[in-house]
Amino acid sequence: MSAVRNTAGTGRAKRAKTLPIADKTALARVLGDIERQCGSQAQAARELGITPLHFWRLLHERGGRRISRTLFEAIKRTARQSKGPEEAEQVRLRIDAAVVAPGNLARLSEYAAWLRGYFRRYGAEVLLLLRKDPEGKAMSKLACGPDFSSRLETLNGLRKRSDSYFRSMERSARRAGHMPLRILLGQLRAIEELRDTERTGGIERHLTEWRDADLRKFLKAALRKEELLLDREQDVERAVLSAKPIPVATARAVKFLEVS
Repeated sequence: MSAVRNTAGTGRAKRAKTLPIADKTALARVLGDIERQCGSQAQAARELGITPLHFWRLLHERGGRRISRTLFEAIKRTARQSKGPEEAEQVRLRIDAAVVAPGNLARLSEYAAWLRGYFRRYGAEVLLLLRKDPEGKAMSKLACGPDFSSRLETLNGLRKRSDSYFRSMERSARRAGHMPLRILLGQLRAIEELRDTERTGGIERHLTEWRDADLRKFLKAALRKEELLLDREQDVERAVLSAKPIPVATARAVKFLEVS
C-alpha cells in the first residue's frame, strides 16, 4: 500500500538584495562600453547612481564579489540605451553572463526554450526575447499566426469584461520583475480552457453562454493560479539562486501530498 506523507514545498524566498559576480572581466567590459557611451567615468557613475570610486573599482576588477540588484538593473538599462533591438539583446546577454555563472546560463537557455515552445504551440514564433527597451517598454517580438491572433482577440475581449483581475495579476508579476512575455503567457494560459468550444464540436460552452458573474469567478481563480506560479524571483535571479537550496526558514511553506 502506498504511503502518503506531507512535504514542505518552497515558495518565493525573500528577494536577495545582491547578486554574485560570475565574471569580473566581462562586467568590466560592459562598464567600459558605458564609460565610452557617457563620455567619462564621472558621467557613467552618475548614470548608474554610484560614486566615481565605485565605478573605477568595478571597471578595474577591484570591486567585491557581489553586485546590488539596483546597480545590476541600472547597468542593463544604461548599456542598452540608443541601441537597436538586436544589439540591445546582445548587450543583455553579455551583462547576464557577467553575473550568471556558465552552469546557470544553461538554466536560462532552457527557460527561453520553454517560453518559445509554449508560444509556438499557441501559434506564434518568438523572434526576439527581451525584457524592456531603454524606455521601459516591452520589446519582445512575436511573429503571430492566425491561431495566436485569435487568442489575442479572446484575451482582449475578456479584458473588456473583467479587466481588474488581469491588471491585478500584471501588477504582481511586474513587481516581481517578470518580463512582459512571461506575463502574457500566464494570461493566455489562464483563458485557454475558455476556447474549447470549437475543439469539442460545440459541447463546451462558448464565451457568449457565460454569465458575467460566473466568468468573473473563473478568471479570478485562473489568473490567481498564474499569479501564484510567478510568486518567485525573476528569471536571471532565479537562475543564480537555483544552484543553492532555498532555506526553509525564508520560504513559504506549502503542503503537498507525495506518494511513495
